[in-house]
Parts: sequence; structure tokens; C-alpha cells
Amino acid sequence: MRFASLLTKWVLDLGGRLRHLPEDVRAVAGLFVVAALLAAAISIVLTPPMQTPDAFVQFDRAVQVSQGGLIGQVKGQVAGGYLPAGLPGFESTFDGMVFRYPVKLTRAEFQRAARETWTNRKTFVPFAATTEYAPLAYVPGAVGVALGRLLSDRILVGYYTEELVNSLVFIALVAWAILLFRGTASLLVAAVGLLPMTIALAASPSTDGLLFGLSAVFAGIVYRRAALVGESASATTGPATPARVPWSRRVFPVQGMEWVALGALAIVGLARPPYVGLVLALGAVEASRRQLWAYLLKVVPLGALMTLVVAVWFLLGARFQGAFQAIRGTGVSPFEQVRFVFVHPGLLPHLAAQTLSLNAHFYFESFIGILGWLDTPLERWLYVGLLAGLLVLAGLHVAGAKVDLWVTLCAAVAVAVSAALLFAVLYADWTPVGAPVVVGVQGRYFLPLAPTVVLALGWDRRAAVLATVRRRAGEAIFLAMGLVSVIGSSIALVGRFWLA
Repeated sequence: MRFASLLTKWVLDLGGRLRHLPEDVRAVAGLFVVAALLAAAISIVLTPPMQTPDAFVQFDRAVQVSQGGLIGQVKGQVAGGYLPAGLPGFESTFDGMVFRYPVKLTRAEFQRAARETWTNRKTFVPFAATTEYAPLAYVPGAVGVALGRLLSDRILVGYYTEELVNSLVFIALVAWAILLFRGTASLLVAAVGLLPMTIALAASPSTDGLLFGLSAVFAGIVYRRAALVGESASATTGPATPARVPWSRRVFPVQGMEWVALGALAIVGLARPPYVGLVLALGAVEASRRQLWAYLLKVVPLGALMTLVVAVWFLLGARFQGAFQAIRGTGVSPFEQVRFVFVHPGLLPHLAAQTLSLNAHFYFESFIGILGWLDTPLERWLYVGLLAGLLVLAGLHVAGAKVDLWVTLCAAVAVAVSAALLFAVLYADWTPVGAPVVVGVQGRYFLPLAPTVVLALGWDRRAAVLATVRRRAGEAIFLAMGLVSVIGSSIALVGRFWLA
């Protein structure tokens, strides 16, 4: 009873806070929730099981976590875990379609997969590509799998309930982020959240949808604080009276919702270490006030602590789980690659230029959306149209935004550092030693950086929030982008998986 009363009070308090938010922000959040629910439902129905990037190993890891297994196990120098014996048979039904566009899913194959059940008998299943990641990001998927097992003994039910739970968590987090942003900034975040690639990942066993939602919440909290501080500073007419600051905040200046932002970023960093670089944006307000010492005091220890935790997990936990043994015989060696870079540092500019010149087009398309196992491209007009929509929304936002140079600089540096770390990690951990280009980078990896890019564009002035023409134009563009995304994705999925 005590818990129920506290939950009721929290819901009522939340409802009261939502009523005090600007009408346009609530409208954008509502539009996003409706559009994302529709888009996710269509994606779940039209995408056969296991037909999204890394779906096999992502699903296996979620099943392992749902059983209480937090770290991987090793058998024959391969990392994985002991899972229900029916799982390999279920997954093998869908393995033949990966990267084979002419192969479609038949009714007989789907029915055969649907007959596979959860059993108490276990068998070793390799899923080495995920065992090195901490289990936190797999908790929503694990809850979905556990819910499916309660509802039915069919593995297929557990797969779809995992996709459903992942979708709902993603939608809730992005809606929260939209409420933290405001005006056309919230429209930009919502538009990125409705891109075909984002929805396909959110409505799948992948953790990428959760990571995008958490990174959006992180950026939204920083955005809200920067906007409030910036407006209060511009509203001040005389010299400010210095406030009495508690000693705890002078020593470690983190307060209120910033702890939530750090928690969100910690989960993101443990799942994708390069995104730890986003912590550099947390001290944007201190930097805008020219409080360099406060900025360093906030960012340096937090960044060092998060980097240490991630490093310990990967260097000790991943080694214990056999993750390093899984890449033997591929020409990949992180230690040898680092040694190669130190011996040939002059090759780095050529490496960067060669990688971008060869893959920039692929990065762009796989950011907007290449469905399936990145083997189902969309129509060219859809890429052009969605890019144009994002650029117009960005222009509308910048036209009415207040830009603080230091906030923009902090956000831009955070994004640049995270992107550089992303390339560096994949060069060390995925690229053969001495290769002239970085292998393994995909545009979808840049989606969690997009909300911090929105932060770099500045925040809406309060007067600009009420600019009806600008707001209506942005909402119309957002709705048009959502409509063409759903239609274009549906056509691509039906042609890829269902029409002979």
C-alpha cells in the first residue's frame, strides 16, 4: 500500500509538471509518441525475426541476462553462454536470409520456427560479439524475454515481447528528452528519433534504441540547464549577488538532474565505450560562465572515473569472458594495431582521409536508414527528402536560437571526441593490423551523438518558442518526414522479405 501511494503521488506530480510545460513541447512529444508507436509496430510486423544488425547475438545476450547470467562463459576459446536447447533451431530458420536479398521468408519456415519452445535443457550458444558488454543495457530486452516466457513456452513470443519492450522503453526515453528540449530543438530530436534506421534498431533485439534514448536524455538535461542559466543571465540587469555555494558542490559541482544525466551516460558508455566522450558536454554551463576551474573539476574526475570503469570491465571482464580469443585468426590484434600506429604516426591523416572518402556515402545512408542487416537500402528520393527535412528543421531552429559560443564549443568537442574514439576503437578492435581504412564503422553508430549536436546549435529564446508560424512549419515538416519514413520503410521491407 505504501508503494502504491508513493507511485500515485509521483504520477500526479509528474502530470502537474507536464501541464506547466509549454504547449508546443507537449504537442511535439505527443506527436512523436503516436508516430513512433505506429512506426515501431509496422517495423516489428514487417521485419522477420533476426533480420536487424547483430540480432542473433543481441537476442542471445538478452536471453542470458534474463536467466541471471551477467557475464559470458567460454567453451573452446569461444565466448557465449548456456541457453535453452531450442534456441539454435529457432535462429537457424532465419539465418539463410542474411545478406541474401532474393531469399524470402516462407510460411512453412515461419511456422517451423514458431514451434520451437523454451526447454530446461541447455546447450552452449556462442555470442562473442556481446559478452564483453556490461549487462545493464540488456535489462529491458531481458525483461521482454522474461515476460514472453511467462506468456508462452514459444521462443517466438519471447522474441516479439523483447522487441515490444525495447520499443516502448525507447519511445518513453525519447519523449522525455523532447520534453527537456523545447521549440524546434525538440522537433529535431523527434525527427532523428523517427528516422528509419532509429526505428528499425529500437524495434529489434538491439540495445541501440535504448542507447539513443539515454543519450537524448543526457543531452536534454544539459540543454535545459544551459537554457535556464542563459535566460537568467540575460534577464539580470545589475551585478549578480554571489550565492552561497555548499562546500560539497565546490569540491564536486554536480547537482540535481545532472546525476540522472551521468547515470544515463554511464549505461551508454558501458555498452559503447567511445560515447564516454560526451561527458565533455556536461560542464557546458560552467564553461559559458568562464568558470574554467569548475568545468575541469566537473568533467575531468567524472570522465576519468567513467573511463576507468569502462576500461576495467573491458580489459578484465572481456578477457575473462574470452572476448579476445574470439578474434584470433582474423588478422585483428588490438595490441599490434596500437603498436603499428605508434611506429607509423604519419599514416593517420591518410588513414582518416581514405576512410572518409571511401565510406562517407555509406555512413550517410546507414545513418538515415539501411534496413535488414544493412542489406535493404531505401529509395534514393527518401534519403534526399529526409536529409532536406533535417536541414530545414535545423535552419528553423538556428533562426530563433540563442547561441552561446562556449556551450556550442563544449558540445561540438564532445561529439568530435566521441566520433574519434569510435573510429579509434574499431580500428584497433575490428580492423586488420596496418589496413589503410578503418573497418566496421556504420552510420547508425552516430545516431546517439545527434542529440548533443542539437545542443551545439543553441537553445530557443522564450519569445521564439511562441513564434506560431515557425512552430507550425516545423511541425508540418516533422509530420511529413514521419509519414515518408513509414511509407518508404514499409515498401522496402515488404519488397525485401515478403514479395518474391
